[in-house]
Amino acid sequence: MSDTYEYRFTATGTEAEADGSYLGCLLRQEQCRELALERTAAPAAPLGTREMDCEALTETEPGDAVLVRVRVTGTAPGELELTYHQYKQGAHGEEVLVARGRERVAGISPSILSTPAGSSA
Repeated sequence: MSDTYEYRFTATGTEAEADGSYLGCLLRQEQCRELALERTAAPAAPLGTREMDCEALTETEPGDAVLVRVRVTGTAPGELELTYHQYKQGAHGEEVLVARGRERVAGISPSILSTPAGSSA
């Protein structure tokens, strides 16, 4: 599975204060995980995080546009692995990697993956 989902956010003061720390990184991942699973998971699938990590590489400031890319990188019976790459726009318009991480979610029905919205099977 190689579907990539992108989510854009504007960093808030609270998030920017938490950024640069493990907490800020995890907060963005959690929010994006929920959005990605809404698009890929069975509606009533129970969730349980088995493992999660995140490495904050640089800070964001309030008002920074943050792009989070979530990618399904592995599946196993009842499990799903996601990777995250978080970017902000640099001074010259380039993407600057802010953080990266991964997560294993378990307890999900085997039918978790479906055709992404807007595509046909």
